[in-house]
Amino acid sequence: MTTPSSTDNKRLIVSLPKFVGLSLVTFGSYQLYWAWRAWEIVRQSKHEKYRVTPSVRGFFLPYSAFRLLPQLKELADAKGYRGNVGMNTLAAIYLIANLTGYSVVAPMWLGGISALVILFVLLPAVNAYNYYLAHTKTKFVVPRTNPPLIIAIILWGVITLGFGLWLMSNTSAPH
Repeated sequence: MTTPSSTDNKRLIVSLPKFVGLSLVTFGSYQLYWAWRAWEIVRQSKHEKYRVTPSVRGFFLPYSAFRLLPQLKELADAKGYRGNVGMNTLAAIYLIANLTGYSVVAPMWLGGISALVILFVLLPAVNAYNYYLAHTKTKFVVPRTNPPLIIAIILWGVITLGFGLWLMSNTSAPH
């Protein structure tokens, strides 16, 4: 990796409104894509080789968040970030909201609340990610696309859509 100015990383920075908007429009699948990119940044920053690829870690974000969120904060803190949110606590909330929101027995209103919690609990991690990218001099090489992750996200979308349609058909009023 070369070390040019940090302006090379501007294309990787995701504004909070963009993150929220894309997450809402894609029903949360943008979060998986963002997690893959964040794992790539962590891997390259720490010069680590993972047994599990960043695309798999991104797809299983509810479980890998316990490693990703603290590492993003650690990288940002090393550059002077002043966020004081406990990333492990956010990861736990993220996992619980995912498990609760996608439960078969959960009422529809709980799924909606869980979806909002899932979205907004990641915002401090997105802030740390953006801060680190804006203040580091390392140039990151993150491919624009990742075919296995894109296929997984499409499958996730189909499963989520099918699950939502199944829920709506089973919660309709009796005749």
